[in-house]
Amino acid sequence: MIQYPKFIPDGKFNKFGFFRVGDECFYSKLDAVHHSMATGYEVEWDFNNSLFESLDWTVEPQESIQELYRCRAQQIRDRYDYVVVMFSGGCDSTCVLDSFIDNGIHVDEVFHLHTLDGHKGNMHAFMTAETFHLAIPHALEKLKNCPDTRFTLHDNSDWERQNLKDPYVREYAWRAFNNIHNLAMTGFYHSPTVGFHRRFQHWRDVQDSGKTMCFVIAEAKPNLNLDQETGKHFYTVIDHYASQPSPHTQWCNDPRENYENFFLQPDLPELMIKQAHLCLNAVQSLDQNPELFWKYNEYPKYVNGPWGFDVLDPRYSSVFTKKDGVDYMMTYEEFHKLVYPSWKPGYTQWKQKGRAVHPWHQWLAEEMPAEAKQWYKAYISTYSQLPDEWTKYRGSLEQNIRRLEIKYHIE
Repeated sequence: MIQYPKFIPDGKFNKFGFFRVGDECFYSKLDAVHHSMATGYEVEWDFNNSLFESLDWTVEPQESIQELYRCRAQQIRDRYDYVVVMFSGGCDSTCVLDSFIDNGIHVDEVFHLHTLDGHKGNMHAFMTAETFHLAIPHALEKLKNCPDTRFTLHDNSDWERQNLKDPYVREYAWRAFNNIHNLAMTGFYHSPTVGFHRRFQHWRDVQDSGKTMCFVIAEAKPNLNLDQETGKHFYTVIDHYASQPSPHTQWCNDPRENYENFFLQPDLPELMIKQAHLCLNAVQSLDQNPELFWKYNEYPKYVNGPWGFDVLDPRYSSVFTKKDGVDYMMTYEEFHKLVYPSWKPGYTQWKQKGRAVHPWHQWLAEEMPAEAKQWYKAYISTYSQLPDEWTKYRGSLEQNIRRLEIKYHIE
């Protein structure tokens, strides 16, 4: 029987969020739900609530979004000796990298994970296509005048194979690696996972020399929606960010390990508030700029993608409103041009449909069917034991645990 560590009241990673159930606190969402089942207390998501609740979210910061991005990059640079930007090539991490480089703020390393070997060298496969058509070209272009910045391109395939083989990892992963529920948890596709900061010799050298090292992650996009009761829009903080430090990282509380979420964080909340108001301003211009939106109910959320499986419709964003009884969503491209001014649309970024095995890890399931089958069985068993109000698609590979959210009204 695995003995799980306890919540650390002054843990250095508490700023990335935790769960409250009565008087108890948990890093693992699954642990929190189990405690709720045993006690009858509700599960609450705490993401720097005391700070964020003290702010007036209805007041738009005067600074431009570009200036706030610059301030955030400088804030991180001033805090650590060695800064690693975790770069996927998508619009979020591109904004982070650009915020450093375009403002002359030094980045020590740009790090990119891929699984080209797992995909048998196919540079056009799902996820690897984004690596070779977006991430590498953009990074090389940005860094051509940054000779002191290291660019690390790492194939993570063997690491993921190793972890899927490990029965202990498969059992432990449900609680310890992420507060999500897919094969990526065992494959460690997402960056802030157990032991990540000690994986490479040059990282160990930096830390062992006494220098502070930080991984900068890009999570998450601003969510805007309409409160049907008040008719006012609100910003949402959701407990479902795949790239946040894992419960295991929070339990370990390693003084050498450091992460900074560039966007969603308590150190410069004006950045979050500004993003929210940019979206609100666009929503309020719906009549004048209808081309920025599409009628949400007229199109399916998922479409059949180029690889033969369902993917998120590429027009889908996270900004919703309602007018005259019709639901509208801001288009993906317009949303990103608004929130990330340096973003240059080009290669289509496809997002997977959530399920136990995300399409980016289908290669791992096909290559290791026996281990994957054990994973599927544990997945279905784990989530099927939860009460109805916590799960949907019960007993299938798309079942999942209900998300929790915190709302901040911005008007």
